[in-house]
Amino acid sequence: MNNSKFIDNLKNYSKNDPKFQILHLNINSILNNLNDVDSILNLRQFDIVFLCETKLDDSFPNSFYKNDHYFIIRLDRSRHGGGLIVFIKNSLVVTKSVLLEKLELIYFQIRINGQKINFVYSYKAPNLKEQLFIDHLEEFLHSLSLNEPLFIIGDLNMDYNLTTNSNIRKFIDNNELINFVTKPTRISTKYYKKPNVTRRTSIMIDLILHNGDLVEETEVIDCPFSDHHFVVAKLAVKKPSNVLKTIDCRNLSAVNMFRINSMIDEIDFKQLRNLNDIDSKWMFLKNEITNILDKVAPLRKITLKNSNQFPWYDEELLKLKHLKDASYKRHNRTCPSEDKDLFEYYNKLFKSYNEERMIEYFKDKTVNDFKNSKKFWEYYSSKINIKSDKSSSNPISHVKYNGTSTENKNELCNLFNKFFTSISSSSECSFDEAPLFVDDQLDMNLTNDPCFKFSLTTANEVEELLSTLPSTGAPVTNVEDFNILNNELSKYNLECYQHRLIKRIARFIYKVCNNKNGPMELKASLVKNKDIKTVTYKLRNNCMFYMP
Repeated sequence: MNNSKFIDNLKNYSKNDPKFQILHLNINSILNNLNDVDSILNLRQFDIVFLCETKLDDSFPNSFYKNDHYFIIRLDRSRHGGGLIVFIKNSLVVTKSVLLEKLELIYFQIRINGQKINFVYSYKAPNLKEQLFIDHLEEFLHSLSLNEPLFIIGDLNMDYNLTTNSNIRKFIDNNELINFVTKPTRISTKYYKKPNVTRRTSIMIDLILHNGDLVEETEVIDCPFSDHHFVVAKLAVKKPSNVLKTIDCRNLSAVNMFRINSMIDEIDFKQLRNLNDIDSKWMFLKNEITNILDKVAPLRKITLKNSNQFPWYDEELLKLKHLKDASYKRHNRTCPSEDKDLFEYYNKLFKSYNEERMIEYFKDKTVNDFKNSKKFWEYYSSKINIKSDKSSSNPISHVKYNGTSTENKNELCNLFNKFFTSISSSSECSFDEAPLFVDDQLDMNLTNDPCFKFSLTTANEVEELLSTLPSTGAPVTNVEDFNILNNELSKYNLECYQHRLIKRIARFIYKVCNNKNGPMELKASLVKNKDIKTVTYKLRNNCMFYMP
């Protein structure tokens, strides 16, 4: 059977019937039959198309095939076997969906005219024990509301034979289901060399099970590219009309914008003087410009192509997409720089709003929502916080100071360094004179002069001393500046370490100088006068964190 023949057979079955129609097929590798799948979907006669044994893995993104009239639900196994894919018309609303890898099952619920309808699509591998598969399937079915219409569809690899007491028949009877497929769905021919005979077997393993009376008609149609047949059905469900979105827009091309600007320049704005209140002036201006717009670029309705819509797409995003695409086409056709600028503007606006809406949609999802979308998860995990994220760290992302904000790490370090002044000695004693000063004066005063001693400097004294520093030199010079710094840093749960640092240095100098047996070189270093008189200290560790 050639391809055009099977398409004709599907057309003859559908006959543009307004009833809700579904199709199922064990396709035995979708990649090898993409053209045929495309032909089936472009008929637009089947509301849901079920395909099993797709033989895909998660290395194939959803973009491996797109159709403007359907969106996709996938469950992959490997390139060697298994796998499910469901094409659902864009006009249908899916309210629930569950993917079960262990059972190789896709469950989804749609709502049509207020009625909820449940679909279970499954594939039982030939090497899986029948009773084990049935037990797992029954366990899942008991989690659903059996008062709602339920359809179980798929290649169950269990021959439904009314003359035998098979496992599948027991399952159907026990769960009060009805099988609506009445013809064999897989016919195979095998040649046996020894007896020199060819045997032909026909089995019914592709089933449509239902718990009600919504199935009006089923048919089995030959398929030229699979060893299984098409199984099609018409349901007594009034399907929603595929209403395309429309928007009101104007043709604001570069040429039209030039005409609009020229006509605005010709408006007699002197008439505004004759109007007394601001409302009248505004209405005059608004009417004049609106009349020009209606004349040059009148409003018109545009029907948007209802391509693969994502859940976060809203009317505003669709409108931006249309404006972006329209400006791109105008730019390619006319090539003026104004149209190029317009396209870049709408393109940037669309990307920004699309990412914003997408993050808003996915931010409340859990890891399980991304289980079978690894490529998607790898990209968006850096953009959204998921519920399972246990991290409570909240590092500083930016600092605002003096009206400017920075996020650059080097600039952040430099900004923090502005708040740490240098500490230098006021002594004019040279390096060579320092040991003599310590020997001749310091020790003598410590032992003989009861009025001289080193006292421990407190934090309050440090603040008072800092307030006396001159305004030139260090960026932070008074207590008010430190209060501002502390207030800014407290927003990020940080403290200013300037006071603690000076306090520790003061305590260190006090203990060294009051210790009669203190090292001479250290005492000399504390009172020496070199070209560079800055006490060095390290504010950041190897990880660039600020440390006291």
